[in-house]
Amino acid sequence: MRMPQLENGQYDGEECVRMIDEYMKGDFCYFDTHPHYCNRLSQVIVRELVVKRYPREKFLLADKMPWPIRHPSEYEKIFASELEACGVEYFDYYLLHALSEEYYQMHERMGGFEFLKRLKARGFVRRIGFSFHDKPEVLEKILTAHPEIEFVQLQINYFDWDDPFFQSRRLYETAKKFGKQILVMEPIKGGSLANLEDFKIPGKLDRKTFAAMALKFVASLDVDIILSGMSALEHVVANRQTLSAPVKISKSDRKIYRQILDALKKSRRIPCTACRYCVAECPKKIPIPDIIALMNTSEDHWLSNSHVVGVNRNNYRRYFFGKGKASDCINCGACARRCPQKIKIPEHMREASKIFEGK
Repeated sequence: MRMPQLENGQYDGEECVRMIDEYMKGDFCYFDTHPHYCNRLSQVIVRELVVKRYPREKFLLADKMPWPIRHPSEYEKIFASELEACGVEYFDYYLLHALSEEYYQMHERMGGFEFLKRLKARGFVRRIGFSFHDKPEVLEKILTAHPEIEFVQLQINYFDWDDPFFQSRRLYETAKKFGKQILVMEPIKGGSLANLEDFKIPGKLDRKTFAAMALKFVASLDVDIILSGMSALEHVVANRQTLSAPVKISKSDRKIYRQILDALKKSRRIPCTACRYCVAECPKKIPIPDIIALMNTSEDHWLSNSHVVGVNRNNYRRYFFGKGKASDCINCGACARRCPQKIKIPEHMREASKIFEGK
């Protein structure tokens, strides 16, 4: 997803080879691709630099069904093109990509889950699952309806663990309740959890140490695979060093996590505590704390890179599909009168509608 590029926009094949060979040392062997990654070259990179250079049994390969799907016949055509692009006869893991309530309903209408079952029955896929971007209640609904699903790919990191918007802990607990294999994406939150040197965190913590702390948190959980988008050989070397042995979180580690989280939370502009009193008062039932949480994430200067901002616009559309939107606010002020933090909520809803809805 984030392989190294040259100045002319092409991918650095020699550096990619060095990264892949370093990564494949020891027990590391999982590759995650998608038709649209790396300016649509991800599958070509996989075919030329992994499939053609390593025996098939030496690596695990995951691919995804992109969206939107407009007709059931598209599933077969897209999947066949993915096998051909990667130069393989089967995928070890195959996912319905980035499910939310909206895309879950789309796959239900189009027969996406039945297609997954057929792929596995025909031997084209070893394990079937989906990546997920929505609330725990939606995840529970999908896993209840589809016990055939074997794994879920979730956004988990220590910053999002108890975040009122992302709720990584509850997503993790939901997947464990259903006995599913867990694949982790965004363990370093798009690299943001490595970019914390501007904060006055006690101790000698540099970018490499911050990245290692983020990976260690996820590795201490009962998860099966951790995905880290690496764009340089040094990232591969550092990540292999961090995860080359079982990880345990020490008391001093927990103290550092608390210090980091305290520093990051203090930097937030809107002091919402997610008490949800405002939601009870809102005649439009707008999920105000969730929208504010996403606004805070979008406006944090340490997260203000194009990856996070773009992802959050997509998250807004996914998470609030069929629910109250910021632009539904009628400026009645009932929420602000009830807010213990005296937040000017209607003003922030107008801001949110501009940021996420372009209104």
